[in-house]
Amino acid sequence: MEAASNILPDELVKEILSPALRVSDEAFSDTSRKSPFSGYAHTTSSLLLVCKSWLRVATPLLYHIVVLRSKAQAQALDVALRSNKELGVFIKKIRVEGGYGASMKTIYKNAPNVTDLFVSLALYSSDSVSGMCAGFSYINPTRLIIYDLTPICSNSSNRKLTEALANSFKKWDQLKIVVYPSNGYRGAARMETLMNALVDAPALTTIHITVPGYSAPLFLTQFAKKASMEAIYVDDGGYYLNINSPFSGIVDGNPRLKKIVKYVQHTHRSRPNHQASLFGLTLASEPEELESSGELFQAPNPSFALMAAASDTAKDTIWGRILYYHFNPEHKVSFVHYDIKKTRASILTVCKRFHRLGIPLLYERIIIGTEEPARILADRLTTDKSLGQYVRFIYLHGLQTTAFSAQLRRVFARTPNLVEVGGSLYGSYLGSYDSLETPSQLLDWQCFTVLADQAGDNLVELHQGIARASTSKKPAPIFSFKKLRSLRWCTTSRVDFVPSKIPKDALSTLQTLSHVSCNDTFLQLLLHLDLPLLRHMYFPNPERTIGIDIFLRGHGHKLESLQMRYLSNFSPFDLCPSLSTFTMIIFKTEIPKASFFATKKKHTCLTKVVVKANEVSRAQGKHAFNFLGELDLTPFPALREIQVPRCIWPTNEREIAKSLWVVWAEHLLRSNVRLTDSEGKHWTPRLKASRQRC
Repeated sequence: MEAASNILPDELVKEILSPALRVSDEAFSDTSRKSPFSGYAHTTSSLLLVCKSWLRVATPLLYHIVVLRSKAQAQALDVALRSNKELGVFIKKIRVEGGYGASMKTIYKNAPNVTDLFVSLALYSSDSVSGMCAGFSYINPTRLIIYDLTPICSNSSNRKLTEALANSFKKWDQLKIVVYPSNGYRGAARMETLMNALVDAPALTTIHITVPGYSAPLFLTQFAKKASMEAIYVDDGGYYLNINSPFSGIVDGNPRLKKIVKYVQHTHRSRPNHQASLFGLTLASEPEELESSGELFQAPNPSFALMAAASDTAKDTIWGRILYYHFNPEHKVSFVHYDIKKTRASILTVCKRFHRLGIPLLYERIIIGTEEPARILADRLTTDKSLGQYVRFIYLHGLQTTAFSAQLRRVFARTPNLVEVGGSLYGSYLGSYDSLETPSQLLDWQCFTVLADQAGDNLVELHQGIARASTSKKPAPIFSFKKLRSLRWCTTSRVDFVPSKIPKDALSTLQTLSHVSCNDTFLQLLLHLDLPLLRHMYFPNPERTIGIDIFLRGHGHKLESLQMRYLSNFSPFDLCPSLSTFTMIIFKTEIPKASFFATKKKHTCLTKVVVKANEVSRAQGKHAFNFLGELDLTPFPALREIQVPRCIWPTNEREIAKSLWVVWAEHLLRSNVRLTDSEGKHWTPRLKASRQRC
């Protein structure tokens, strides 16, 4: 690498490295409540280790903008500047998001060229600002950004820092711009102190402040007397500064203020953008804009015929695709309603082509919730027998009634090409297997039998509850599904079978099985089947069944993913040696123990564990995840991730010190396992502050 880099001049290497090392001014000056630097990013300093050429070129770029978010970072920079004083010369912008003790004095002392300074008044009384206050005398910034959008009330630390800033303004003869978004009434006293002192800044030209319209800051009149002032940008803080507000009264009564005060409306109350973008063109919507952009809106040619030269096949392809997105926007299900005028079906009346192309799309996906729509649909399918062939997806919701079941039987009898039947739009269609509840819409056994007889050769997914039958039922309908890949089985009905008469090759295409709130006879039935393709199993509520142990002994060796509720007296890992993903569900008051992950032999396939907490309160959650800090992961050499969707990573030094998630994450990292949150973000250990320097 060294030989290759020597070929390039330093100027070109600088252009290559700059994008990776650059911190945008927008991020540096950001004063939102959540710091843009709160999320961990890979350290850019590693670029300096590539070769000597990169070290020489990248060092000034790395130190150009410094962001300090912890005491440990401040101490590390302190040590670096003490050992090499030339590094401080490169620092132009420095953002300090806390107090960080005595190290700040050394940093400021060795950074004489600072032009942009960001300081935070969001301090706790335990934060030490002595070093920062003492270091202000060594710098002379051009721009100062003060962060004060915090719920923290006044305390000794932010009062001391406020006083130090106020005393420094008259000494900073290069200070031209001050940005100070205030915290309303909580920061009113601090703002009054700083603004009164800021009047004495010799070179001040511009300030950006937040002043709610209900306030009447008297310090504004002092800035009106200051000859160097060019502009005061005022954010209304979310309150419109109308002509009757106290603030507007002060401004309007002073000609000088009226000239230099410029209003910046709060972002949450800003005027909406009345422009639309279409294929890269900006379309104006205001009358005056329409007039000035007349060349974009020429009068249509009355003789123009759309796709006049296209073949019928091309027209069908284009309009068919357009209608597809009309009936299935973003691939969501279209509703078939008994009042056709209130649905998307009205587009079918535009022309014969739309009707011919749209009918299959209209009937492709259907939601049925009550008896009346089911009856109307059944009548239509009976009247026009060609419609049934288009129905491929049916989703059921609502409550079961005898009349509703009767209509469903009529529908199923005329829809032989069904590919999927779901128990609810959001449960089955979106592929949710971890619901602990029984679907509210249950098919009776007669409906299930008709479905198996008519659509058994084509059905791929069945996510539907079966109503409890008064007597045991024969499993023959179950064996009718030849292509079934995904099954969510939910019923309390007993399945009566004779093992010797069961076809072992039944359900031979089944890959995913979810077993919800059932008795164990269905699992016993499955034990007599080969199920060669079964790879994914879900037991979201296994305490209602007693067959999970037996089932896993028979089919567990095939499984690649398993989801089940935590059971204190059962561990699945020895029964599922091929498992790569395991999901454990913690429910309500359950407190898992680390012994759940104990195995008799090493499990070499498991790479990911997901821990979900259903209906676990925040208070209970503190105890529900304690097992993470006690895990012995020696039996799982391939495990690399434990994901906990309830995990929330801390964003500042104070939260990090108190967070149990950090403790658990660093414990797991010793076993080379990452703890991740709902977005898959893992924790990376931060620098630890030395106790010798405060």
